[in-house]
Amino acid sequence: MKHFLSIILTLTLSMSAAAEVRQDFVGLLVNTLQESGGSTAAGEDKDYECVTVSPNMMGKVLEQAENSGSKQNEQLRKVLPNIKSLRIFTASRHANRYSEAAEKLLSQYSTTYKPYRGPAQDKRKPCIWLRKNKARVIEIIMLTMSKGEETFQVLNFTGNMTKEFVTDLLKI
Repeated sequence: MKHFLSIILTLTLSMSAAAEVRQDFVGLLVNTLQESGGSTAAGEDKDYECVTVSPNMMGKVLEQAENSGSKQNEQLRKVLPNIKSLRIFTASRHANRYSEAAEKLLSQYSTTYKPYRGPAQDKRKPCIWLRKNKARVIEIIMLTMSKGEETFQVLNFTGNMTKEFVTDLLKI
């Protein structure tokens, strides 16, 4: 009986650990692009770049915001403690192709990522998507396209957030 319980406990802990390290959306997008050959060949300039802002860097930004008294920095102080990391995917060439790839990936993971429709987005195509764990928002994905459709960006926030937090973030 003890052996059976220890096996169940081990399986439960390993499943919970796997859930904790689940890849974020930008990671999924980059892996999908590499697997499908959607990025340029080795040695050539890439059509996109991916930048990760680590928790340490987020802490430094928060520190600077705390030392300044401006209204925007006040909003940053309110928002930043809830953000664990930020990844920015930018495609400066073939923006439409990468936008379509991101939207296709979101539809493939439609049970995981749900569109967020704020008051100003009711009739437009959703550009903000949320991944939740119960009532907590653990990931925010923002898709943006430049006016001339020359640059496509994905902003991928991870952390421990609420819907109210999303609203506050969009005010910045």
